[in-house]
Amino acid sequence: MSASDGRGSRGCSRPARSGDRSVWLCDGRRLSYAEYGTPDGKPVFLFHGIPGSRFLRHPDASIADGLHIQLIVPEQPGMGMSDSQRRRTLLDWPADVRELTDARGADLFAVVGFSSEAAPASEDLHLVRSAHV
Repeated sequence: MSASDGRGSRGCSRPARSGDRSVWLCDGRRLSYAEYGTPDGKPVFLFHGIPGSRFLRHPDASIADGLHIQLIVPEQPGMGMSDSQRRRTLLDWPADVRELTDARGADLFAVVGFSSEAAPASEDLHLVRSAHV
């Protein structure tokens, strides 16, 4: 399957209904997210702390527009509209992010971690990128 048919390169992640800002992951869970900034801008994934949600962003949306970035804020499992995951480990989050980047067709992107996600963000990037190599 290709990105043009709405599925990621791994063949199982797919966008939810139009406008939902969610993807369905390979294991059947829903991963919700919000987008801010320029739609065709450079993708930057912002990982919120706990508690947190897809609504984390700077109140001045023109900053993301001015930097020509598309800020993508996924909700961690069990937060907001994202389904929870039983027996979750720290290494499950990078796999979820990889499916989201695949579904969105994002080959090159940056990550930012906020609060409790600041340190894991670098590990997320390493694990997600090594899966694409």
